[in-house]
Amino acid sequence: MAEWKSDIRSCTSKDVEGVLAFVRLCPPLEVHTAFTYWVTLSLWGDTCCVAVDGKEIIGYASAIGDGRSPESIYIWQVGVQEAYRGRGLSQALIGNVVGAARDKGFRRAQVSIAPENTASLGAFRRLAGVLGQDLEELGEVSFRDSDGKDVREILYEFEIS
Repeated sequence: MAEWKSDIRSCTSKDVEGVLAFVRLCPPLEVHTAFTYWVTLSLWGDTCCVAVDGKEIIGYASAIGDGRSPESIYIWQVGVQEAYRGRGLSQALIGNVVGAARDKGFRRAQVSIAPENTASLGAFRRLAGVLGQDLEELGEVSFRDSDGKDVREILYEFEIS
């Protein structure tokens, strides 16, 4: 298992290619278009972060404002390179995103998690607990995507203020 000697920093649009390459190598994260990452990192780079070991991205977390509620932020993707898992890096990444969101005035964070992704659910439960909060289940997100694949995730929320 690789030792974690990384720095965590917020993102800019200059990180698009690096984040895209990282996501491609970090299943189960879904790979989106370069333009999607450009929009996310250009508009919400201060609530997105990468963990780097040297110049290599070993972790990524992103969050965007919830247009339906000016008090809520949606944590979109969180991933850690397999060799660095189990060392608290996901907690550090999520904590960084939550801290940046809190600094911008957000009071709640939402996240959707596939039912089979128990590691992600555990990470968010731990973080909510550290904040003295409960991870509240809000409901299910389900739809059929353009490839005919059924998508199902559970939507959660926790207080960050």
